[in-house]
Amino acid sequence: MTTPLEMLAQWNDRLSAIADAIQAKAPLAIAAVRIEAASCLLGGAVGAIAAAVACRLGLRLFAAFKESDDEVPLIIGVVGLGLVALVGGIFAMVNLFDLWNWISLFYPELWIAKRIVMGTD
Repeated sequence: MTTPLEMLAQWNDRLSAIADAIQAKAPLAIAAVRIEAASCLLGGAVGAIAAAVACRLGLRLFAAFKESDDEVPLIIGVVGLGLVALVGGIFAMVNLFDLWNWISLFYPELWIAKRIVMGTD
């Protein structure tokens, strides 16, 4: 029976061999993985910017809401901007805090090896 450390060493050897083979034979796959990771991270950054802008506009609208007599358009605006901020923030968190996005950007061979060993994301 193998110990967990031996199993870890075997997995490390397998992943290293796969990563070496991929790096030597598949530069286009590595570039595609980096582009996909950059796309996800850029989308997360856009979501974070959209959430920040929506929060700022929502706070301004809420301040105007306190002084205005016509409440319905302001309520719709505040709720709409709140939803944009919520969705943008969630999108940003999902994309920016996903460790595999960062790994696939800086170490695409490891991400490809993980896909080969595990089968799916």
